[in-house]
Amino acid sequence: MTTQTREAKSWLDAKLSNRKVRRAYDREVFVEAFLREVEKLMEQQELSRSDLARRLECKPSNVTQLLQRTRNLTAETMADIAYSLNRRVEIRFRPRDEVAALGRRTDTCGQAGIVVTLRSAIGLIERVVVEDLGEVITVCRPEELAAARREGRSPNTVGFKKADIHR
Repeated sequence: MTTQTREAKSWLDAKLSNRKVRRAYDREVFVEAFLREVEKLMEQQELSRSDLARRLECKPSNVTQLLQRTRNLTAETMADIAYSLNRRVEIRFRPRDEVAALGRRTDTCGQAGIVVTLRSAIGLIERVVVEDLGEVITVCRPEELAAARREGRSPNTVGFKKADIHR
């Protein structure tokens, strides 16, 4: 692990030890997970933002603002979006620190490119390990990694402490 990575990890750990910061962080993770699922369903159903706006009976700009995270997402809006995608939102409360890698060998958990199944606040999620930073791995959705590669950009990732991953 580089000095810069250690400093970044220490900074993040210090920030997340603050209850208000951790609450805001968890909120962002929740919203991000929901919107990622919406984008995945839109892709599967071959829906554009305009198509989704028609189903929601709103302006396409409203959908764009929601998906770009420039507009607040309410529980009512989440339910409306799910309905418009012919889905239902399920809510499960889990311990905040519960994250588990399931069915993976310990020695491959941190290798870049390995797909891991994680238990998160929203249920089981499949992610690709993007980078092994020593004590932390960064992961993203497989679709996000493919899109980032196509677009020549870095993928949007989330970090997990290896110590928090139960095998």
